Amino acid sequence: MRFNLKGANVYRAGVTARSMAHETCDVDLENGQPRAGVSNVFTLTSKGGGTTSVRYVYSAQDYMAHLQLMVQNDRNAALAAMSEIMREEMVLLPEREAKVAQAARNEIVTRASNRWSGSYGTEEAVASIVYEGVKEIVAAVENPETPEEAGTV
Repeated sequence: MRFNLKGANVYRAGVTARSMAHETCDVDLENGQPRAGVSNVFTLTSKGGGTTSVRYVYSAQDYMAHLQLMVQNDRNAALAAMSEIMREEMVLLPEREAKVAQAARNEIVTRASNRWSGSYGTEEAVASIVYEGVKEIVAAVENPETPEEAGTV
């Protein structure tokens, strides 16, 4: 995920320029890899005429500090933004839970099938019965026919 920040400003100073001077407003915020940190990405002009790319990365360990400073800076705007994100996450929660449950049911059927296909003799017969039973239970969970089966009674 990548966003171009609308209100960002990058300033720089150094040995030859002792006071901070505005460098750019073009800053991207990105999360290229889950759990690898959030990056601020921008470029600076180089003294030799080229450009220097900068990537500032902060991890989940620093989220609290960022959020605290955001609230200190503009409490209403920070809380409104956090509230909107929480609302969006809550709206998506049932869909995510359904996907996880479907994946779990598929895994159970797959494991029962693998057990059946890898067995012989009496064990094969038992594994076949288990596999068919698992398929039937999963089908009943996915397509309930009565309120009792749906768990709504």
